[in-house]
Amino acid sequence: MSARKQDEDIPDTSGVYQIRCKRNGKVYVGSAVNLRVRWEAHQRGLRKGLHHNSYLQRAWTCYGAMSFEFTVLEFVEGAGLLEAEQRWIHETGCTDRRIGFNVKLEATSAGEGIGRIWTGFRDPNGSPVTIVNLSEFCRRNGLNSGSMLRLFKGQSKLKSYKGWTHVNSVRQREFIKTHIGFIDPDGEPAGPIRNLAAFCRDRALEKTHM
Repeated sequence: MSARKQDEDIPDTSGVYQIRCKRNGKVYVGSAVNLRVRWEAHQRGLRKGLHHNSYLQRAWTCYGAMSFEFTVLEFVEGAGLLEAEQRWIHETGCTDRRIGFNVKLEATSAGEGIGRIWTGFRDPNGSPVTIVNLSEFCRRNGLNSGSMLRLFKGQSKLKSYKGWTHVNSVRQREFIKTHIGFIDPDGEPAGPIRNLAAFCRDRALEKTHM
């Protein structure tokens, strides 16, 4: 397998990638359905000091952005990402702290969130949303992928998560039904309201009084 370094534009395609610190030679291996978007997400987290991998974050903070390079190791279709990532993790030895930044021996970047379309979600405004790559979507929008996954599986004990609901959510009917007949303080009809909880939250209203 030959690694291909993207010196200019990183492609909008799926594959396995490597982030390498040129100062100490250590690498981080991952996979993504969109390599460019994933690299941008890594950089955002690292610049803010909030990256999920503390080892990579410390190296970035210590050496600076110019000391890191992004390399495409292999272009892979979505269905094969997890297997390919696992192979590269073993080949590079990136879980060895002397060699790399990866924490887990098992490939997790592909996981349940990569290359899959997630339907049935509704955003805080009650609008239906189809999500491609749940983990990437959650990273971009400041959401916890575990909480969203529990909503999807109907395993969450909460009605919603940060205003997000799913057709499988426990007690979700209260959130997805349409509410009509409300009148605003100016005497104008308000509604129909698709998501009462989100409507009240956005207007600092107490839902139990509505």
